[in-house]
Amino acid sequence: MSTAEAKTSINVELEALGSGSPEYFHDETEKLRVQFSTFSLISVGFSVTATWAGYGSSVAASFIYGGAPAVVWTLPVAAIYLTLVAIGMAELASAYPSTGGQYHWVYMVAPDNCKVFLSFFCGWSLTVASWFAACSLCQACAGFVFNMASMKNPDFVATEWQLYLLYLLFYVACTSVNVFASKWLAQVNNLIMMVSVIGLIVSGLSMLICHKAGFRSNSFVWTDYTNSTGWSSNGLTFLLGVANACFGLLGADGASHLTDEIDLPGRKVPLAMILPPILGFLTGWPFSIVVAYCAKDLESVMTSSFPIVEVYYSATGSIGLTIFCTFLIMVTMFGGAIGSQEVNSRSSAALARDGGMPFPNFFGKIDTKWRVPINAMLLQGAFVFLYGLAQLGSSAAFVAAVNSLSLFCMVSYTLPQATLLVRGRSILPPRYLDLGYYFGHFVNISSVLLTLLFGVIFCYPTYKDITLPNMNWVSVTCVGIAIILVFGWFCGLRKTYQGPAMNFGKINRLREEALVK
Repeated sequence: MSTAEAKTSINVELEALGSGSPEYFHDETEKLRVQFSTFSLISVGFSVTATWAGYGSSVAASFIYGGAPAVVWTLPVAAIYLTLVAIGMAELASAYPSTGGQYHWVYMVAPDNCKVFLSFFCGWSLTVASWFAACSLCQACAGFVFNMASMKNPDFVATEWQLYLLYLLFYVACTSVNVFASKWLAQVNNLIMMVSVIGLIVSGLSMLICHKAGFRSNSFVWTDYTNSTGWSSNGLTFLLGVANACFGLLGADGASHLTDEIDLPGRKVPLAMILPPILGFLTGWPFSIVVAYCAKDLESVMTSSFPIVEVYYSATGSIGLTIFCTFLIMVTMFGGAIGSQEVNSRSSAALARDGGMPFPNFFGKIDTKWRVPINAMLLQGAFVFLYGLAQLGSSAAFVAAVNSLSLFCMVSYTLPQATLLVRGRSILPPRYLDLGYYFGHFVNISSVLLTLLFGVIFCYPTYKDITLPNMNWVSVTCVGIAIILVFGWFCGLRKTYQGPAMNFGKINRLREEALVK
């Protein structure tokens, strides 16, 4: 069969699937508001990514892996990797515009004998990643607040239960914004993006203008690679640094989960997926360079739970200015938490409606008054509440397990592209964003191979001499959760989840509208 014949066959198949019963398609998404413009959709991706804040918060690891050169050079490599992955996802979003995103795409391109399970696993990988992201962002915001308090009052020492309560308060605040300001979410995301950019500029200029101790040399920043891990291979530690930088570039899928809340999604959503890692690099890289030049007391930076605060203080020498800059980065990460919950509540509700969760009618429901999936947010909140208790017992285990969100994210990002390569790219229907034969294969193959590589790197411990506090728990966490998912599948969810209940007629219409308009 020729490529043209194959695409014609695909159109006929989609049209036939689109003629099913209305009950099969679920009309819950019709309750969502169509309120986003292209710019506000890009703002969502930018706020979720929050590269300068996310990477700045984890900069201590980069200094450990290779000193200032690791801080500066790992982010560009991570940006190339995540941009390739985003381009591959954007093409699939153009071919199959749907709120479910990754797990819907897997179902559409995977072989018939495994597409239901792969879709289920991909959907839950995305859900688990989003729940861990909520834990991570709220915990970071709470930590920044107490860090500011201790700078103002050195005698103040926060207890673990105080940190836990504030962590929960931040999640409640995120939920409140997403529910009670649901009518203005597009404007909220535009505001978050503006605040993030202002925070970046003010923080960067504060370090440069108010610097007291002089700047680091050019060789220290760009070439003097210092490996403090104990691993003999600088190549390995550089890859560890790239994996660390990936955390600040995740979130490119966000726009795809707002497909039902924007006009012409087959054209606008792909653009809003490709731009976040690019904009993240363009804002995060200058900030990382400033940090590298201004970081003086490396020992304090590498051992601090909040290294960016140490950099601020060593650069400015002012407690007041350090607190102000810390407040800006906290607000940026809180904005990221709002955006993350906003997009991931849509995908979680979609998975529930499709039968991928227990009590699908409850967790998949879109509230008729506020027109958002409140119950899906409450389910995520239950996980945040219970998992946050782990930090009362072991903060190291809590942080290490949360780090697994990068791996779960990348699994959901690249599983659709891997299955597409198995089936062949010719199965894709005509679409607005068509990468073509050669570039499309390059993007998909690169995304899959790099994810396989970094899937191993994510599990490597930071130090060669492993102790219980510095052990990397990502592999243990991921295997444990994978076992739970498989167990849940065989214990009942395979009976309720028969694949996404997608309105194929609507998907076909949205895809064709993007081609025509």
